[in-house]
Parts: sequence; C-alpha cells; structure tokens
Amino acid sequence: MSFQPRRHCRALVPCVIFLVLLLAAPAWAAEKTRLRVDDYQIDAELSPHSHKLTAKAKVKFTALEDLNIASFELHNGLRVNKVLDERGKPLSAERVTQDSTVRVQLPNGLSKDSATTLTFDYEGELNSADESPVQGLKLASIDDDTSYLLYAGRWFPVNAYGINRFTATMNVTVPAHMTVIGSGKQSISNAAATKRPSAGAVSGKTYTFVWDKPSFPGTIVAGAFQEFKSDEAGLDLHLFLKPLHKDLAAAYAETAVKEFTYYVTLYGPAPSTTLRVVEIPDDTVPSAWAPEVAAIASRGLTQKVNYRLLANTIAHQWWGVSVSPSSRDDWWLNDGFARYSEARYVEQAAGKAGLEEAVKDMSVGALAYDTVPLSTIGKLDVFSPEFQSLVTDKGAMILHMLRWVEGDQKFDQTMRTFASKFAGKSASLDDFRAIAEQNYGDKLTWFFSQWLDSTGAPEFKTKYTIYRLGNGKGFRVVGQISQDLDLFRM
Repeated sequence: MSFQPRRHCRALVPCVIFLVLLLAAPAWAAEKTRLRVDDYQIDAELSPHSHKLTAKAKVKFTALEDLNIASFELHNGLRVNKVLDERGKPLSAERVTQDSTVRVQLPNGLSKDSATTLTFDYEGELNSADESPVQGLKLASIDDDTSYLLYAGRWFPVNAYGINRFTATMNVTVPAHMTVIGSGKQSISNAAATKRPSAGAVSGKTYTFVWDKPSFPGTIVAGAFQEFKSDEAGLDLHLFLKPLHKDLAAAYAETAVKEFTYYVTLYGPAPSTTLRVVEIPDDTVPSAWAPEVAAIASRGLTQKVNYRLLANTIAHQWWGVSVSPSSRDDWWLNDGFARYSEARYVEQAAGKAGLEEAVKDMSVGALAYDTVPLSTIGKLDVFSPEFQSLVTDKGAMILHMLRWVEGDQKFDQTMRTFASKFAGKSASLDDFRAIAEQNYGDKLTWFFSQWLDSTGAPEFKTKYTIYRLGNGKGFRVVGQISQDLDLFRM
C-alpha cells in the first residue's frame, strides 16, 4: 500500500524514507472524509504491448454524511467511459485533473449511513509519470517486461488513501507468459484470447485475488518472473525475481524468514502467514507493500543482502496492513513504527553497535526539519521532505526514547498489546498513548507533549568538568544535563 521514496543517507544504509506501498493522500485529501469505501470488485485487463489498462470497478460505499456528490481519486491517465448506479442507470461524472478526482452526481442523494454501489468503466495508457497523482513519480506502468499498479498510483477509484480500509476481489487478465502478484487467496483461469493490433490473437490468463479483511489490498505486479518457494518456520514464502537476480533467491529467502519470524516474536501473528516478495523495476519507488506483498526495486537487490530495506518493508505487514493510522496526523504510527522495527532487527542481527548506527540515521532525519509539530503533520503536503522525514525518522525516535523511558520489558509489552488490540483496525496517538501509560504505570503526558506537540527534538544543555586521576588511573567526568522545559523528564 505504500511506497518508500528516495532520500540522501549514509553509505550502506537504505536510501529511503519509509511511507505507506502506503503513499499518503495529497494535501487536498485532508478535507473531512464524507464517505467510506467498503468493498471493490475489479475486473482489469493489462495489454502490455500497448501499455493499456481496461477496467471495470464496482465500488460499494457508505455515506458518512448526507451526500449529493461522491468523489474518488483516479489516475489522470485513465479516461472514465461511464459510471452506473446500482440499478445500471448512467450517472453524470466530472473529471477534475487538478486533484486527480472523479466527482459523481447522485441525483437522488444518499443519506447518512446508507450504502450504495457505483460501477466505473475506464481505460487508458500507463507508461510514464506525466499524469501521475504524484508529480514526477511513476506509480503505475504497463509494459512488456513488468507491469505494476501500485495502490498509490490510484489505478482504481480511491477514497482517503491509507486511511479508508477496504476489502477487494480483483480479477486481473494478462498475456499467458506473465505471472501476477497480488493480495489474498489466489486462483488462476484461462482467459479468452484477445486480438493485438497486427499480431493476431493473444492467449491470456486471469488471476483472481480475494482479500476479505479490511486493509489496503490495492497493489498488483505482473511480469515474467522466476518463482522461488520456502515453507520454513511456517511461513509460506514466495520470491518472484528476474533472471538476473535468480542467484540471490536463497539469501533473500533466508533473510525474509528471519525477519518475519522475528517480528512475530515482537508483535504477535501477522495478518497472514503468506508473504510474496517481488522485484519491481527501477523506474518507480525503492519499495512498496500491500497485504502479503513486499516489493523491492531491482537496485535494492544486491549481492550483500539489503536486509534493512527488506526488514522495513516486511514490518509494514504489522504497521500498515494490520494496524493503520486513523488520520494523517497519526501517520507516524505506520511509517515510524516500521522504521523502528527495522532498527530493532538491525539490533538483533548486528548487536548494539548496529542499533547505534541505525539510531544515528534516524536522529539525522528527525532533526532535519523543525517547522511543524508531529501532532499536526497532516497539514503538510505528504510528498514533501518535511512530512516524510518527520513521520518516519522522528516517529521512530519517539519509539526509541519511549523504550528508554519504559525499559525493554514494558516497551515490548506496549508494542505487542498495541499490535494485538488494534489488529485489523485503525488507531490514533491517543490509543497508543493509553496502552503505553497502562504498561508504564503512570501518565506520559510529559513525554508525548515534548515529542509530538513541539518542533525538532528535546534540547539538552550539558555542563561538565574532566579530571585526570593520579597514578595512571584514567579520568573522571563530573557534570550535569539540563533542559529548559520542565515537562520533559529524563
């Protein structure tokens, strides 16, 4: 559901800031959510030779207030041919390219708490970033070698990206030589042959994916892959790699199993014991995630296993797929949690020295911007460096400091309880704070106020003196650490 955009970083550290397979919604989506999508039934045909997507999406949604217009995000490269109501009657739909939306008139209105279904018939070419919902970033592409339709690319009508959890059944038809990777229970059937211009009939296959637990099953990858399987430690693992990287399969499979099982010990069961690790092209984001899916760009698949990038992407099965933010202000509960999960695995694999190195990287990002408190981050453009850095690195640093305050045992219990209590649900800062305080045994207002309601990070002043001890016994340091704000205690 998200992706992880590029940023400058230290050598040998994954050059990413980890957002959402789940991308967050653009600034205009900060408006009040007026409806909730409950389910999608999507039939999509990919024509790689012509870079074309042809699709029909049945969207079942519930009004959260009285509605006369239903608005959805949709990639500007896709043309809506028609929209039908639940009785098959055509409706008027307005395309607004400025914010990549389609606004559908509801002639009879829809009262609060009522549900209905709209059917969208649409098509278009997807092979560049020109009309992407995120300027300059290709998030949906249909090509002969590999096609990818990331949830962030809004290749189907989307509401409240990363916030609105939904179920989905997706039927994806591709040429017979391609394999399709998606979320949920999978089945494959033969598709009727289609005609390609000047090439005659082309045989195909239809892959069906059913995900029946509300989450973000909106990413599809298709291509010619070599598949590698493992059932070690009870994980149904599938790796889909290009021939160039086939020799890396064993090492990446072993690492994925270790990371997945480590997170099970930390947070409890994942939403699924199936994981599909798939290689995506270098012309898109470094990594992406969806239920049961961890996608890594080709450049991230190196001879020396890129275990930090893989760890972060897999961690989103808990933080994103299972527990998701209630609002954009809570986005750090997704990306910050995944980032710190990455650091925890680094500690597991490389010891305290590895953790210290990861914390250095997080602290640089946490202090890079100090103009907006994390508690009001939702007013920023989610694709800005400020938003990305704060929700990811400052979010991770909050967890690192909370671990220091609570101690390892209470911190681990906090994380595990939070993951369990809100599995399959959205959660807010207040939800997390309540569990942290319960395990800590006292209020933590002083902690969260400093970290979330102020900018930057807690500032400390040091005053010390170094004494040389006699007889070659070394040195003694005497001093004090102080801070201007009384509400933060260390």
